[in-house]
Amino acid sequence: MNNKSTVFFLILMLSVSIQNAVAQSNLKFGAHAGINIANFSGVEIDYESRTGFLAGISVEIPLEGQIFDIETGAYYSQKGATGFYRAPIGIGIPGGNAGNAGTLKLDYVDIPVLAKFEIERSGSFHPQIIAGPYLAVNISSKANEADDLYIDKIDEFIRAADVGLILGGGGVIRRESLNIRLRASYTIGITSVFESQIESDEKNRVFSITAGILF
Repeated sequence: MNNKSTVFFLILMLSVSIQNAVAQSNLKFGAHAGINIANFSGVEIDYESRTGFLAGISVEIPLEGQIFDIETGAYYSQKGATGFYRAPIGIGIPGGNAGNAGTLKLDYVDIPVLAKFEIERSGSFHPQIIAGPYLAVNISSKANEADDLYIDKIDEFIRAADVGLILGGGGVIRRESLNIRLRASYTIGITSVFESQIESDEKNRVFSITAGILF
């Protein structure tokens, strides 16, 4: 799926979400938090993962007569990777040099639009499968040397938005009025992390584990 097709699909799913949100009153909200194990793909540089934080809110929109519901929301998500800087990153870091090892700390607000399939069964645990696109807006971009002594903002080198796909699964533990959601997901970025002045094809790859409460 190319970038234009993904953006179109995202807009279409958002439109469906808005229409259903207006038409229905049985929305479900949630608060969730967890960890990211983030890295880059599509590169010849051997990056190592960055462990970060993930937290946000979700909105579930039931679709009457459909086999799936729509889930959206907004999440603060720490991504990036540890490895060697590409030029010109690192040149502006006091005492730093392009080619030195360090951590690229990229923080985003993720807005997913997911199809959520729930498997109804007896008992308190109800398995779920999710799939769909996301839009991520970059809110902070920093690079640091390995010893954390030198940190520099690198916003000019990082694309303002990232588009990709999310696949995952988990389930909800339903106990009377308390609903606990457990989930593992994999984020596949399809746009380059860096702006065009850096010749690279790094893309975000994130494995996430979250837990939360549905209201």
